[in-house]
Amino acid sequence: MIYFAFTQELSKKPTFTADGYSKLDVIPGWLGETSLCSAFSCLTLAPNLVARCIPDGQEFDNKYSGIFHFKFWRFGEWIEVIIDDRLPVCSGQPMFSRGKDSNEFWIPLFEKAYAK
Repeated sequence: MIYFAFTQELSKKPTFTADGYSKLDVIPGWLGETSLCSAFSCLTLAPNLVARCIPDGQEFDNKYSGIFHFKFWRFGEWIEVIIDDRLPVCSGQPMFSRGKDSNEFWIPLFEKAYAK
């Protein structure tokens, strides 16, 4: 059954990133979207681009508001994309890309922002 869930419904201790950004963290989801996962993995090899695309300070702490900010280079300029943390879920797991650590959510949130 497919439904939408907030990250805090999927994990008792959600974290944006468990131990930084690593190419080994990215796991394809149900549809096997390996080309997008490969692009995310390659991005992690350039820390300066990760810092540009994924602003610091996004966590599930006491300042958590349910929204996340990302930036993408589009037609010669950086655009900001703001999303909420509701994700499509099947069998209790994010339906699309996810992290190796089930408590880490930067990957499905980044993918949602990219889709937007």
